[in-house]
Amino acid sequence: SHACTSLNMSGVIENNVVLVDRGGCYFSDKLFNVQQAGGAAVIIVDYNHPKPTDPFVMTTGQLDVGTIVNIPGVMVTHAEGQMMRALLERHGGNQTRDGDGNDTSRVVVHIYSE
Repeated sequence: SHACTSLNMSGVIENNVVLVDRGGCYFSDKLFNVQQAGGAAVIIVDYNHPKPTDPFVMTTGQLDVGTIVNIPGVMVTHAEGQMMRALLERHGGNQTRDGDGNDTSRVVVHIYSE
């Protein structure tokens, strides 16, 4: 669940905060792909580190010239992300799938899974 490719989920992500996993591509790519799908913001779940309280930094790669990201993004620890997923599953995440049949139902409002 990285959001490293175009998200062809019209109407599913629009105006929602999207929870994605760290890895697979640059943070800027994740933000741009969610933005292009109409998402309002991105929460990136960090890896499961041996010392989850260590500070972490979000750095971006270089997007194509003219590509602008206007939505906010934040990273949370792995434990915090798992807690969010558990709460969403308990309190009604939508049961949706992307074009490849992957589950997208664990959501802050929607989670993209690739």
